[in-house]
Amino acid sequence: MKVENKYFKKNQIKIQRFCRFGTVEIPDEKKYFESIRKAIILFLIAIILLTVFFTFSNHKDFVVKIGIFALFFNFYQFYKVFRIPLLKLNKMGIELRPINIPWKNIKKIRTNWNSHCFHLEIHLMNGKIVKEKLTEFSIYDYVTISPIIKAFQKKYRNQFIFKKIEK
Repeated sequence: MKVENKYFKKNQIKIQRFCRFGTVEIPDEKKYFESIRKAIILFLIAIILLTVFFTFSNHKDFVVKIGIFALFFNFYQFYKVFRIPLLKLNKMGIELRPINIPWKNIKKIRTNWNSHCFHLEIHLMNGKIVKEKLTEFSIYDYVTISPIIKAFQKKYRNQFIFKKIEK
Protein backbone atom coordinates (compact mmCIF):
# COMPACT_ATOMS: atom_id res chain seq x y z
CA MET A 1 0.00 0.00 0.00
CA LYS A 2 1.41 3.34 -1.09
CA VAL A 3 0.61 6.44 0.95
CA GLU A 4 1.25 9.85 -0.58
CA ASN A 5 0.81 13.25 0.90
CA LYS A 6 -1.27 15.38 -1.50
CA TYR A 7 0.23 18.61 -0.19
CA PHE A 8 3.77 17.51 -1.09
CA LYS A 9 2.62 16.22 -4.46
CA LYS A 10 0.99 19.57 -5.30
CA ASN A 11 4.14 21.43 -4.26
CA GLN A 12 6.28 19.14 -6.40
CA ILE A 13 4.09 19.79 -9.44
CA LYS A 14 4.24 23.56 -8.80
CA ILE A 15 8.04 23.46 -8.53
CA GLN A 16 8.34 21.46 -11.76
CA ARG A 17 6.07 23.92 -13.60
CA PHE A 18 8.00 26.87 -12.23
CA CYS A 19 11.29 25.38 -13.45
CA ARG A 20 9.87 24.78 -16.94
CA PHE A 21 7.68 27.83 -17.40
CA GLY A 22 9.01 30.28 -14.81
CA THR A 23 8.75 33.98 -15.44
CA VAL A 24 11.72 36.30 -15.46
CA GLU A 25 11.54 39.86 -14.24
CA ILE A 26 13.12 41.91 -16.98
CA PRO A 27 14.37 45.48 -17.05
CA ASP A 28 13.45 47.93 -19.79
CA GLU A 29 16.72 47.20 -21.55
CA LYS A 30 19.34 44.45 -21.31
CA LYS A 31 22.81 44.88 -22.84
CA TYR A 32 25.52 42.28 -23.38
CA PHE A 33 29.07 43.56 -23.91
CA GLU A 34 32.10 41.69 -25.18
CA SER A 35 34.99 40.67 -22.97
CA ILE A 36 37.75 43.18 -22.22
CA ARG A 37 40.39 40.44 -22.34
CA LYS A 38 40.88 40.63 -26.13
CA ALA A 39 41.29 44.43 -26.07
CA ILE A 40 43.89 44.27 -23.30
CA ILE A 41 45.87 41.53 -25.07
CA LEU A 42 45.91 43.53 -28.35
CA PHE A 43 46.99 46.66 -26.49
CA LEU A 44 49.88 44.86 -24.76
CA ILE A 45 51.06 43.22 -28.00
CA ALA A 46 50.97 46.57 -29.81
CA ILE A 47 52.98 48.30 -27.06
CA ILE A 48 55.60 45.51 -26.97
CA LEU A 49 56.02 45.46 -30.76
CA LEU A 50 56.26 49.23 -30.99
CA THR A 51 58.91 49.46 -28.29
CA VAL A 52 60.96 46.68 -29.93
CA PHE A 53 60.74 48.31 -33.38
CA PHE A 54 61.44 51.77 -31.97
CA THR A 55 64.59 50.68 -30.14
CA PHE A 56 66.07 48.45 -32.89
CA SER A 57 65.01 50.32 -36.04
CA ASN A 58 66.63 53.13 -37.98
CA HIS A 59 63.26 54.52 -39.15
CA LYS A 60 61.99 55.93 -35.87
CA ASP A 61 59.66 58.53 -37.42
CA PHE A 62 57.86 55.82 -39.42
CA VAL A 63 57.53 53.63 -36.30
CA VAL A 64 56.05 56.59 -34.38
CA LYS A 65 53.40 57.12 -37.08
CA ILE A 66 52.46 53.43 -37.04
CA GLY A 67 52.44 53.49 -33.24
CA ILE A 68 49.99 56.40 -33.15
CA PHE A 69 47.68 54.54 -35.53
CA ALA A 70 47.97 51.34 -33.44
CA LEU A 71 47.15 53.22 -30.23
CA PHE A 72 44.07 54.84 -31.77
CA PHE A 73 42.97 51.43 -33.05
CA ASN A 74 43.37 49.98 -29.54
CA PHE A 75 41.45 52.88 -28.02
CA TYR A 76 38.62 52.10 -30.46
CA GLN A 77 38.71 48.48 -29.24
CA PHE A 78 38.31 49.72 -25.65
CA TYR A 79 35.47 52.01 -26.79
CA LYS A 80 33.66 49.03 -28.35
CA VAL A 81 34.09 47.00 -25.15
CA PHE A 82 32.58 49.65 -22.90
CA ARG A 83 30.12 51.51 -25.16
CA ILE A 84 28.85 49.38 -28.07
CA PRO A 85 27.04 46.23 -26.92
CA LEU A 86 27.19 42.96 -28.84
CA LEU A 87 23.53 42.30 -28.17
CA LYS A 88 20.87 44.64 -26.82
CA LEU A 89 17.31 43.65 -25.92
CA ASN A 90 14.76 46.41 -25.45
CA LYS A 91 11.10 47.14 -26.14
CA MET A 92 11.83 47.89 -29.80
CA GLY A 93 13.47 44.54 -30.53
CA ILE A 94 16.82 42.83 -30.75
CA GLU A 95 19.72 45.05 -31.68
CA LEU A 96 22.89 43.39 -32.87
CA ARG A 97 25.84 45.57 -33.83
CA PRO A 98 25.11 45.65 -37.56
CA ILE A 99 21.32 45.15 -37.57
CA ASN A 100 18.11 46.02 -35.76
CA ILE A 101 15.19 43.54 -35.70
CA PRO A 102 11.78 44.60 -34.24
CA TRP A 103 9.80 42.13 -32.12
CA LYS A 104 6.81 42.21 -34.46
CA ASN A 105 8.96 40.73 -37.27
CA ILE A 106 10.37 37.85 -35.18
CA LYS A 107 8.71 34.46 -35.39
CA LYS A 108 11.19 32.26 -33.52
CA ILE A 109 14.62 32.60 -31.92
CA ARG A 110 17.08 29.73 -31.52
CA THR A 111 20.26 29.94 -29.49
CA ASN A 112 23.23 27.60 -29.46
CA TRP A 113 26.69 27.52 -27.87
CA ASN A 114 29.51 25.85 -29.83
CA SER A 115 33.28 26.23 -29.49
CA HIS A 116 33.18 29.41 -27.38
CA CYS A 117 30.78 31.13 -29.81
CA PHE A 118 27.18 32.12 -29.27
CA HIS A 119 25.09 31.30 -32.34
CA LEU A 120 21.83 33.21 -32.67
CA GLU A 121 19.31 32.18 -35.31
CA ILE A 122 16.30 34.46 -35.78
CA HIS A 123 13.40 33.31 -37.96
CA LEU A 124 11.47 36.29 -39.32
CA MET A 125 7.79 36.43 -40.19
CA ASN A 126 8.51 36.82 -43.91
CA GLY A 127 10.42 33.51 -44.00
CA LYS A 128 13.96 34.91 -43.87
CA ILE A 129 16.50 33.60 -41.38
CA VAL A 130 19.09 35.84 -39.74
CA LYS A 131 22.14 33.97 -38.42
CA GLU A 132 24.61 35.77 -36.20
CA LYS A 133 27.74 34.42 -34.52
CA LEU A 134 28.97 36.31 -31.45
CA THR A 135 32.51 35.25 -30.56
CA GLU A 136 33.09 37.30 -27.41
CA PHE A 137 30.02 36.12 -25.49
CA SER A 138 30.46 34.68 -21.99
CA ILE A 139 29.06 31.28 -21.01
CA TYR A 140 27.26 32.79 -18.01
CA ASP A 141 25.36 35.17 -20.28
CA TYR A 142 24.47 32.28 -22.59
CA VAL A 143 22.94 30.30 -19.70
CA THR A 144 20.77 33.23 -18.66
CA ILE A 145 19.83 34.63 -22.08
CA SER A 146 17.23 32.08 -23.22
CA PRO A 147 14.56 32.86 -20.58
CA ILE A 148 15.32 36.58 -20.88
CA ILE A 149 14.72 36.52 -24.65
CA LYS A 150 11.46 34.61 -24.13
CA ALA A 151 10.34 37.12 -21.50
CA PHE A 152 11.16 40.11 -23.72
CA GLN A 153 9.37 38.49 -26.66
CA LYS A 154 6.31 37.67 -24.56
CA LYS A 155 6.13 41.12 -23.02
CA TYR A 156 6.67 43.26 -26.10
CA ARG A 157 5.58 41.10 -29.07
CA ASN A 158 2.11 40.58 -27.57
CA GLN A 159 1.56 44.35 -27.69
CA PHE A 160 1.96 44.33 -31.47
CA ILE A 161 -0.31 41.28 -31.84
CA PHE A 162 -3.11 42.81 -29.76
CA LYS A 163 -2.86 46.11 -31.67
CA LYS A 164 -3.39 44.28 -34.95
CA ILE A 165 -6.48 42.49 -33.61
CA GLU A 166 -8.08 45.69 -32.31
CA LYS A 167 -8.10 47.35 -35.75
